[in-house]
Formats: sequence, C-alpha cells, structure tokens
Amino acid sequence: MSDVIDCYSLQNMSPVFLRLDNGLSVRLFSLPWLNQSALCLQVHAGSHDEPLEYPGLAHFLEHLLFLGSAGFTAEQRLMPFVQACGGQVNATTQAHYTEYFCEVPTFYLEEALVRLLDMLARPLLEEAEQLREREVVHAEFIARSQDVDTLLGAALGQALAEGHRCAVFQAGNRDTLPVTDAAFQQALRAFHQAFYHAGNCQLSIVAPLSLADLTALSQRHGALLPEAQAVVRSRLAPLLPLRTERLRLNLRSAAATLHLGFALELPEARADSALDWLLGWLLDEAPAGLNAGLRESGLGEVARAQVLYCHAGQALLLLSMRGGVAPNEAVALLLDWLAFVSAQADPLAWHEAYQQTRQLRLCGMTPLALARDWQAPASDDGGAICQLLQQLQEPQRRCVLLADERELPPWPGTGFPLKMRAEPALPLPVLRGRWQLPARNPLLAAVELPTVKLAVPAAWRWLATPVDYRVPAAAMAVWQARCCFAEPLGASVLLNLAHTALRAVTQHLHNVGISLSLEAEAASLSVRVQGSARLIPAAVGLLMPALLQPALAQWSALAEAEAPSMPIRQLLAASAELMQGQAQALAGEVAITLQQRYRPMRIEALGVGLDRPDQLRIERLFSTSALWPSALVAPLQSGLYWRTRTAPGDSALLLFCPQVDESPATEACWRMLAHLHQGAFYQRLRSELQLGYAVFCSYRQIQGRRGLLFGVQSPGCKAAEILQHIQAFLQARSAWLAGLDQAALAASITALLGQWQVQARSCDGLAEQAWLAHLAGLSDDHGEAVQQALQSLSLVTVQQAQQALLEASAGWYVLSNEPTPAHI
Repeated sequence: MSDVIDCYSLQNMSPVFLRLDNGLSVRLFSLPWLNQSALCLQVHAGSHDEPLEYPGLAHFLEHLLFLGSAGFTAEQRLMPFVQACGGQVNATTQAHYTEYFCEVPTFYLEEALVRLLDMLARPLLEEAEQLREREVVHAEFIARSQDVDTLLGAALGQALAEGHRCAVFQAGNRDTLPVTDAAFQQALRAFHQAFYHAGNCQLSIVAPLSLADLTALSQRHGALLPEAQAVVRSRLAPLLPLRTERLRLNLRSAAATLHLGFALELPEARADSALDWLLGWLLDEAPAGLNAGLRESGLGEVARAQVLYCHAGQALLLLSMRGGVAPNEAVALLLDWLAFVSAQADPLAWHEAYQQTRQLRLCGMTPLALARDWQAPASDDGGAICQLLQQLQEPQRRCVLLADERELPPWPGTGFPLKMRAEPALPLPVLRGRWQLPARNPLLAAVELPTVKLAVPAAWRWLATPVDYRVPAAAMAVWQARCCFAEPLGASVLLNLAHTALRAVTQHLHNVGISLSLEAEAASLSVRVQGSARLIPAAVGLLMPALLQPALAQWSALAEAEAPSMPIRQLLAASAELMQGQAQALAGEVAITLQQRYRPMRIEALGVGLDRPDQLRIERLFSTSALWPSALVAPLQSGLYWRTRTAPGDSALLLFCPQVDESPATEACWRMLAHLHQGAFYQRLRSELQLGYAVFCSYRQIQGRRGLLFGVQSPGCKAAEILQHIQAFLQARSAWLAGLDQAALAASITALLGQWQVQARSCDGLAEQAWLAHLAGLSDDHGEAVQQALQSLSLVTVQQAQQALLEASAGWYVLSNEPTPAHI
C-alpha cells in the first residue's frame, strides 16, 4: 500500500475482515500516514439485555471492568496506562451494545490492546471496589436526572408500546444495584459470562501498521477472550402501538419547546444510513428548506435532530424545535415539507450524494472516530429513504411532547424524576409551504472564492506540514483565526452571533468532514477548521464573509437560549473568566449598537498543511495585511481568587493554578506535575472519595497563561468542600513526590517527550502548539527549549514546583457555580 494516497480514494478502501479461531470478529484498517492508533471493542449486549430486576447492571459492569483485571492492576490498568502515555480512553453502554475504546501513540498499541482484552475477559469484580464504584454510578444518575436530553428520552420512552425496554429505567443507582446481595452478584457474573466472549464481540483496529502486522497483532492477543458460545436473548418487543400521542413535560429553567418523537421500523441493514441522511436534511439551512419555512412562518426552528434508539430496524427519532408559539402549526408545516420531499424523491441520486459526502467525512475523522465508525459501516442502496419519509408522515408513529416550566404531577415508574402528564391529541391544521430541495453543497462545486475583499486587516502565519507527516496528498490541513475587537461585546453575545451567522456554513462543512470549532472571550472570537486541504480554502471563503458581515436580522436573534448542559461543561466553556473576571453584562444593548461595536476588528490567522497557492487564495479574501501582533497575557498575583458563574445543577468547580513564570525550565516542571498528578487525582476524588464522576486534572493554557487545571462536579459536595479536597490531595502528593526516585522520573520524562513528539508530527497537533504559543506570547523556539529542559529535569526542581503550586505563588483561580465562601 502506498504511503501517499489521495483523500478521495478512501472510498476504495475498507477494513479487512477477520474471524479468529475463538470466534472474535476483527476489522483492521491500515492507514500509513496516521501518528496515532485506535482500538474499539464492541460487546453486542447492553442495557436492554440486563435482568429487569437489576436496572443499570450492564452500565455498572462497564464501570467495574476498568477497576482491574487478573493481568493488570493499580497503575497498570488500561485507564492509567493510556492516560500516562498521553492517549484517551472511555466506554459507553447503549441499549444493545457496550463499547470500550482508546487512542494511543502507535508505540503503545499492543500494550493497550492486551490490557483492553484482559479487562474484558478477566475482571476482578471485587465487592469492596463495587461498593465504591456504585457511588460513582449513583453520582452519574443524579447528574443525568437534571439533564434535559436524558429526561426527554425517558419521557418519550413512556409513549412506546407496553413492554418495550426503552420505557424501562436502565441507568442504575444506589437502590437498583444491591452489591451485597448474593443474587445480584450471581446475576452480574452470569451477565458477564453470557455476553463477554469472543463470539459476541467485535474488535476494530485503526493504525499506521501494515495489514500483515495488524493481522498478527490481533491473532496474537485475540485469544484472550473466551471462545464463542451460544447467546440467548429476549424477544424484541414492538414499538407500536403508541400508548399516547401527546405528552406535556416539566423542565425546570427551560424555555417552552416542542419535541416530536417518531417510532420507525426500517430494513435492519439500511436504517443507520437512511437516518443519517435524514438528519442532514432536517437541519439543512438552504433557502426554502424546512428551517427557513418554519422561521418565515414564525413557527421557530429545528434545533436538534437525534436518533435515540436504533436496533434491528427499530428506531426512535427525536426532533426538537424551539422559538415557536404554535406547536400544532409547526407540526403541520413539518408534515407538508415531508410530503414535498417524498414527492420529489430520487433515492438513487440522493444515495450517491450521501455516499460522496460520507467518504469525505471519513477523511476528516480521527483514528478513534474511524475505529468506532467502522463497527457498523453504513450500507444502503437508497431504498430505505422512501420508506423512512413515508413512515414519518404516519400519525400512529408520532408523539408530540411539549416541555415548559408549568408544574405537573410526578410520572410513576421511570426511575428518573419526570413530572409529566398525557394530554389528548389535537387536530392539526393544513398548512402549505413554499419548498425546494437543497442545492448541491458549494464545497463540492469546485467554485472559486468570492472576489469581494473583506475590509479587515489580517496578520498571517503559515507553517509547513511536519516533515515526517506521511499524509495522503491534499488530505489534512488546519486553519484557525482570531477576530479581535476594539471594544468588548461579551463572550456569550459573540458565540450566539457566530452560531446564528454560520448556520448554513456549519452544515456545509460538517457534510464534507470539515470540523468547525468556535471559542469566545469578551473581546475576541476564535474559529478553527480542520479537514481536507483540498477543501479548506473554499471553506474559509464561505466561513469568513458570513462571520464578518452578519445581517442586522441575525443580531436580533441573539436572545434565543441554548439547551442547558452539565454545570462543569458550562464552566469549561467560560474558562476564560478564570483569569478575566466576571463576564460583562450586555443584555441591555440594542442590536444596532452591538453591530457597530463588531465592526472595528483585526484578524490573526495561522494555517498548517496548505501549499502556497492555497495560502494565497485565502489571503486574497482580505483587503490588507498586518504585522503578527504581540500577545497580551493576563497578569498574575499570589493568593486565591473566586469567581461565580450561574450554572444550575450539581456543585461544580474549576481551579486553575498558573505556573510561576513562562521560562522553559518552569514549564517543564509544571508539565511534569500535571503528568504525575492526573491519574492519582482521578483515582482519589472519583474512585476513593466518590465525589462525582466529572473529575479531571490536566495541563492547560487559559488567557495566555499555562498551568494546571482541576475540575470536579459533585452531587453531594459543595464547591468550598471540593476546593478543600483538592488542597488535601496536593498536600498528600507533596509527600508522595518526596519518595519518588530518579528512575520513575526518567520514565515519566520519556513518556512526556514521546507525547510532545507525537503531537508535533501531525497537522492538528503542530497547529495547536503554534497557536497556543502565539496566544501566550512565546518565541518560536520555546517548545524546543521546553523539551531540552525536560531532558535535564531533576527531582529537586519538580518538588520545588510542587511547593510553589501549594503556596499559590502565581495565584489559584476558581470558577464555580456557587458563591464565594465566607472564609475566602
């Protein structure tokens, strides 16, 4: 296989399928240009396969497997091993499958695979560990009890036919997982034995190794799983008939929204791709499309479309709409749009277009995303699309769910605290819209960039593709820019504007596999696009005019509230406030004033992986160029600073501890502290103290300052207590560091240097390093100097850095959803 493959030829590539002697199904994907490798092992059993008397058993078992196996305990377990080598690891339990997945530098692939297989095949399942982990699962349950998506899914499940498992509580909590009961222990082990064997599992490996090496790797270790055995499953209950056609749900602190559930029955092998195609069209922002018609009629817009359940041809689709005041009219207009699309159906052409965009999305996926995607690759000839459109118009498959703040009685038997009632269905009016099908994605039309220049000064920096980055020709590139404003507008205002102005562009980018991320501070808005280098110039040509020249009508739509998320995620999104102070309130500003503030700006941009002609295509968008500016970083002061941000729900806290100065030697020490503390912090606060399940520690950069960021969300511990636990942890780690030997430090230095080098060998990693260095005002050779400082790191300097961390020499900055304690 050649090392240089055009991105568009990926459509001719597919995994190699193997079945090992013990029955394990294996999918191998060899991509020689990758700098990371990924594993995904799917067990074909989930929450719908667990005993009814023990809700949450499947999810609980997923947690328990990470706690140790016969071959690997303590720091040698999969999670601390992957974290130590700079990778990522996680798992998920769904209705009919459970996935375990990780991404690591290729050097560690075999060791990660052995640990993954051993933990699935030979878990310890010690009762004392189960009792501790049950508290973590219970904390998840409490957090999910306040999560809008979870409550909507649970509510819609109540509308399905009697006996369907989607209507049954499956999350698990302290009451449903009686660890000390012998019957529960027997059921737990019986579930593991029945489903965690080779015949019921599928392993995907994505790596830069040859197929011969990947085949040998899977054969060498796949036998760790027990041999295949017969699997007995309960009969799948029907979705229909629905028990109710209309529900009203109480959602605390949420604007009135309309949600439509659809119970669908499609050909099993084709359901995934047909639904994926539909989601794109439901959210399309083309003129005379569904969303455009809803807004023109004053009926709101489709905010989200998601598949809640899909198995054996059964599917549960949830369509969420916001901003409307007439639910029946919105449903009627949706049905009219569906009828129009059905009448225009050209399934073969739609299928071909879908396959083209899907292949482009594959090009933009990370190794981990590819490993998970290829567990169930989409396959369809387009025939299921017509069937799907027809079923969406059938009233017996539709449940209308209205959500608002009005007080309602508790709904029994769901596990989650639903307040809800069934209501009689109402007749729908007949509405007619002016529709047209979406045009071809402009990024596929090979059009030139707009010739009109944007009257904004821009400063550029272009980096060459890493020398040893063996990427397919014109495959990957990164472009990112920061719009800097003369006056602050507020982070939330800028983000809401960007999401509003970029509705159509976001869909175009997503459909061809280009990722778009947005971040905002009080006086700056940052954008980042990553994907095929062949498409990036055209993507920037769509993105920047829409972002820099929003219409006045788009400014008027900024008050629309986003669905609430977990408190810790809200704090992370606002992490700039850790060093910046409280967010500026601009709610009283009128649209015209905000628009005027938006105009005086300059652009700072950086790109990696683009050749000079493509660089020039992007530069020609802007009227003038400017010098690459000097960064302004936040000042530091010793002591503790507490800032509060509203985020309803569990107690949540971020603590940022900046390093005392920006010298390479200091950064090397603080990076080492993060490396040494992250696994222990997770183990102590999550597993031992059971404070919550959103627990992390990492090296981060905030407002141009680098340091350690700690995060915790807890259902039972107040923010002030969380801070005390973090302080106690760091004090205990000082004693631990005093006993660290030079050999252990040397191993950690090797691991950190390896992570750094892996990152610098990819376009996205190199772009992130260079961009963060620019925002921090660091020199071009700073990264190399840090690596040199790491190589000469001593135990004494690391211990001194730990002492500076404990003393808050450069400040401790807290952002929490709770007010400042009296003693601070």
